[in-house]
Amino acid sequence: MHTFANDPERGVFILIFLFCLIFLSLLIFFFFHNTENKKISNFFWFSKETSILINNWFMMYFLTVVLVGTIYPIFLEVITSEKISVGPPFYNKLIVPILIPFLLVMAIGPKLKWIKSELQNKISLVLFLIISFLLSIFIIRNFNIGFLINTILVASAFFLFFITLRDFFVRNLKNFSQNLAHFGFSLFILSILPPAARSA
Repeated sequence: MHTFANDPERGVFILIFLFCLIFLSLLIFFFFHNTENKKISNFFWFSKETSILINNWFMMYFLTVVLVGTIYPIFLEVITSEKISVGPPFYNKLIVPILIPFLLVMAIGPKLKWIKSELQNKISLVLFLIISFLLSIFIIRNFNIGFLINTILVASAFFLFFITLRDFFVRNLKNFSQNLAHFGFSLFILSILPPAARSA
């Protein structure tokens, strides 16, 4: 995010790299896209496809916020010669509330099946959710930060943490890379949230 301010040459290199990556991805998509022999199937909201679609929309939103926060000061400086810096309050207000449903979808999405699914192990999910809320209340009370939004966010991160940790033991090596990514993301949120919220 601060690459353009610290080293413009490196920022240009990253922009060129991202442009090539996106262009090649679109080229591969259109080259291998096949419109023949497509079967019409019903679309169900409660399915793995829906969770992946929602996840992609969340990621697009996060990338858009980061893009605006990075590009806006540059355009403002070019147009008005005014230098500003987009800091943590901007990202906290736009990203933190959206992280809550994003974490919940990350926790529940892998439990769904393709095309049509029913949520299983509801008792364990509710139990993990209650434990997550209790832990988050205990932690947030020790910080001089907003109670409601941060409690819900920490509880969502703990919920993803416990669900993914259970999957390591229940599913063994099945979807190991996915579980590892979700586990790392939950640890990331839990490690940065309270200090970031307190400094905001």
